[in-house]
Amino acid sequence: GIFSEAAHNLAFETLEHAIRADHIDSDRCLIKSIYYNLFSGEYSNKKT
Repeated sequence: GIFSEAAHNLAFETLEHAIRADHIDSDRCLIKSIYYNLFSGEYSNKKT
């Protein structure tokens, strides 16, 4: 629905900002893993 799409857009924008920002590598990896774990189930559902 529209709310899940908005949540995805917000998450991806936050992820991109975190990657571009001057985070140390451990922070960057932590943030990435959080978002990938959050959406990994939906990724696998969309690929099939």
